[in-house]
Amino acid sequence: MDRTFVPMAHNTSPSRRSFINEIAFQMFCRSLPGQQLEQVEAHSIADARRLILGLENADVVIDPKEDEMDDAREQARRLDFYFLQIVAPGRKLEVKPRFAGCGIIDSCEGDVYCDGQLFEIKAGDRNVRSIDLRQLLVYAALNYSEGGRSIDSIGLFNPRIGTHFSSKLDEVCAEISGHPAAELLAEIVQVVSSGDISR
Repeated sequence: MDRTFVPMAHNTSPSRRSFINEIAFQMFCRSLPGQQLEQVEAHSIADARRLILGLENADVVIDPKEDEMDDAREQARRLDFYFLQIVAPGRKLEVKPRFAGCGIIDSCEGDVYCDGQLFEIKAGDRNVRSIDLRQLLVYAALNYSEGGRSIDSIGLFNPRIGTHFSSKLDEVCAEISGHPAAELLAEIVQVVSSGDISR
């Protein structure tokens, strides 16, 4: 893992963090057409609330307090800098790239795609876990199955602790399985399509 920023100092409650992280991501996505981050806050809060209610089946998601919005604004600023200044300066980003479902996996969205690179954003107080890489490999396998975008590299960025990781997809697959990406992705597609595993 490499570091781009120092860890954030905000003390957002862990029970509220997924909501605040989602607001930050929605602010980043909505700012890409050229709007200022401040202009997109209300829409981003509404987007995040709809997503969280759907995922957690919560009865109510209370509006963010000002210190929580400061947390979201700082994350959005870091996302903006990392992707527009470091990953893809002058190039077009695709946010929320959609992947068709396959077998037991429904259609889903990644976080950020640009010129053969697929990134996930993880804004917890932890380093990369194997499950994070598995998520990226599943997206890459779904993409492989549908013959979609070219994905040559995968990466993770954590705006909260300021760290990032990226690697060639072939290298990650070889490290995990001893096989090149095409072989491992084909195996993943075969497994999720076979019906031999439970949801």
